[in-house]
Amino acid sequence: MAINVRLLKLFTVLFLLSASFLWAEESRSFHLAWTEDANVLRYEVVIEKEAEGAYQNILWEFTTGSSIQVSLTPGKYRFYVIPYDYLELPGEAS
Repeated sequence: MAINVRLLKLFTVLFLLSASFLWAEESRSFHLAWTEDANVLRYEVVIEKEAEGAYQNILWEFTTGSSIQVSLTPGKYRFYVIPYDYLELPGEAS
């Protein structure tokens, strides 16, 4: 009986470890938000992910709102937002 309990505990631990490994590769939803400016017509949002010591663009889009919803896999990211005024001139990136 003791062997069966040990085996059950071992299988449980292995299952939990494999499940956590699989979960780590899944994407998760994030809400990115910034302060809205009344003088801005739209925002350019760029998200970059670090891969092998360099950052690569993974998302580049325009939005008229002051937030976006994105799904990202685990990793190291950076993002910046560029406001565009009513003359379509870009402002300083965040």
